[in-house]
Amino acid sequence: MKTLTSFILPSAHRKKWYILDCKTYQSLSFGRIAADIVQTLIGKHNSFYDPSTDVGNYVILINAEYIKVDREIERFHVFQPGHPGKSLKLITSVIPQRIIETCVFNMLPNGYTKKHLRKRLKIYQGNQHPHTAQNLIQMEIENRKINKKIRTEIKNK
Repeated sequence: MKTLTSFILPSAHRKKWYILDCKTYQSLSFGRIAADIVQTLIGKHNSFYDPSTDVGNYVILINAEYIKVDREIERFHVFQPGHPGKSLKLITSVIPQRIIETCVFNMLPNGYTKKHLRKRLKIYQGNQHPHTAQNLIQMEIENRKINKKIRTEIKNK
């Protein structure tokens, strides 16, 4: 039995631009937000996803200073080996984009597309961004803890 497998070409896929306001998702942990950003950058939510083709999208993060990180004081980052590092709280107060960039970059799959996917993430501190010409789609992240509570309540009834 013959089967027909079709692949989408990267040129046929039109990349979408998603915008995410960190101010509205302060109650969620940073890891959950970063995981959903990575899924959008890779394009795993698309029905025609293929790991060998580039079907990812662009993500714009605004209000990056409102991101919530658990245990800021305990975490310590060293950027160069042999030199003293800085605490996460100090880094987020000066450059909040750096933490988001490194977290998302470390979650991306290893390979030749990792650098290209990194360039698709745009992070800004305030509400202002230069990408107003694109057709921006509001990115929504579901609170999985709330949904889990609702599912257990429905099962118990």
